[in-house]
Amino acid sequence: MDEYQLRLVKMEDASTLASIYRPYVEKTPITFEYEAPDAKEFQRRIGKTLGMFPYLVCESSQDGVIGYAYGSNLYDRAAYRWDTELSIYLSQSHRGKGIGSALYRGLLGLLKLQGYCKAYACITYPNDESVKFHQNFGFKQCGYFQQSGFKLGQWHDVIWMDKPLISTGYHSAPGVLKYVDSLDQEVVAAILVQAIKGNDLGY
Repeated sequence: MDEYQLRLVKMEDASTLASIYRPYVEKTPITFEYEAPDAKEFQRRIGKTLGMFPYLVCESSQDGVIGYAYGSNLYDRAAYRWDTELSIYLSQSHRGKGIGSALYRGLLGLLKLQGYCKAYACITYPNDESVKFHQNFGFKQCGYFQQSGFKLGQWHDVIWMDKPLISTGYHSAPGVLKYVDSLDQEVVAAILVQAIKGNDLGY
């Protein structure tokens, strides 16, 4: 029986992640990149993300790394620092098995623990599957950009969805953000285990 676990990314995962991402670049408008990055470029991107944002992979006992998800800066201006844009990609052969939901549970749990206040998702539209997926996690549409990307011979719309990560409202100044490696690693491990089990993590 195949078993799954979530863990933080390692640099040696770069080649596998590049392979997972490549068909999304070459065959779909899900990402607006034209050229698929190689393992070296993936290592650079991982290095840029690690520390301030969680970067998770899902590992199968039979097939190794089969999907990944991470947070990144929404924008570079200082006032946006408590916001994060989420990205998630799965191996084509492991879609529809709950892997994406497990990755998102873990990712959102860690982002909340770090002190992030709002998560955003940018979705090439139409993509009812992705919209429903995000709605199931409490995301709501907050923006619609028409004909904003040209790929694979046609123009594509984009929608933005957002989700609050704090329950106290937006009436006071946010707290200091915590680096991923400064978090209690036992708590991190527990969040990732519960995410795989499908348990509610309180976000």
